[in-house]
Amino acid sequence: MRLVVSFPLMRLMRPPESLSDDEPLRWSELSEVLDALPDIIATFDRDGRLLCMNTAGIDRLGYTAHKLRGLLLTDLYPEPDAERVVVGPLQEAITRGSWSGIAPLVAADASRIKTQQRWVAHRADKGRTLRFTLVARPVQDASDIELRNRREGLVATSLGLVHDMNNCLGPISAYADLASAVVETDSPAQRYFEQILRAAARCSALAARLSDLARARQPELTSVDIAEIARETVSWLKVSRPDLKIELSSTDLSTKVFGDPVQLHQVVMNLARNGVEALSDRAGSVSIRMDHADPERATLPAGSYLRLEVRDDGRGIDDETQAHIFEPFFSTRPEGSGLGLAVSRDIVQAHQGILKIEPAIPKGTLAVVYLPLVTP
Repeated sequence: MRLVVSFPLMRLMRPPESLSDDEPLRWSELSEVLDALPDIIATFDRDGRLLCMNTAGIDRLGYTAHKLRGLLLTDLYPEPDAERVVVGPLQEAITRGSWSGIAPLVAADASRIKTQQRWVAHRADKGRTLRFTLVARPVQDASDIELRNRREGLVATSLGLVHDMNNCLGPISAYADLASAVVETDSPAQRYFEQILRAAARCSALAARLSDLARARQPELTSVDIAEIARETVSWLKVSRPDLKIELSSTDLSTKVFGDPVQLHQVVMNLARNGVEALSDRAGSVSIRMDHADPERATLPAGSYLRLEVRDDGRGIDDETQAHIFEPFFSTRPEGSGLGLAVSRDIVQAHQGILKIEPAIPKGTLAVVYLPLVTP
């Protein structure tokens, strides 16, 4: 029994002897389909000799027809991996019918191409393996697949959390309203109820924004006062960490930018909270300062910019941490999600600004955000 499907390297194979008059047309049509696919597709006999390869495989691997003659399966893999592929994935394909995983392929110029691979074993009626087919899809980095899967899972989880969050926020707001109504107007407790209601409103807006992000909806843009967001952030953090010195430098300059208020509130809160968490259980300080930026220093296009600076005097960051600090799911804390800075940078960039994280002098960490100011 010979291989019935032969794609562009039909010249490397003899046509099956048992084809009827109408079968060559179906053979040709399938060849066209396989040639149109972007994946590398190649079939080898049970001894590992190449039988055929589609156009994408020939183009991506850079082999000429002459070089493909007599090519062995192990020739497509780096030396340390060649034997492992034969004794590992192929054995699993023989046992279970298929194998999938990440592995590099070697091109004709000796360069390596990282690919997501699937090996399929083809068997005769009595179960004897006749040949193997490889389907390989190049990827930029092996971690991209895992990262995409984790992000998809994160979207699903986020939507569930948004639903649960809204269920919790309803009673919080309702009971805060009822309590505020029965407390004297001049009571200090009224200020606390106002903060509870304001925080609940912020959480509700954030939940709605998370839902929009998960469903890829566009943000609502308006004029946003960053100083007002910073004041709220400092007020909330002082309640959670009264032992710390959390300061906001006042400014008479304009601090209004054009953007999404929920997203920008998320950025300021993430950066300030990171500063607080960097202090852990130690005493220390976190300061927020705003001024107008020098576009040349900020490597930004010409224009007027707001410079938001969040500084802490905690443990600081080393070179390795700084190199990975914006990577999704990277965190120096076991309980950290590793998403705060990654999301913050994406938000800032979407607002035509930049976010930088660097060691502070003499100690601690400095986060700096540049955002275009609203022009009169």
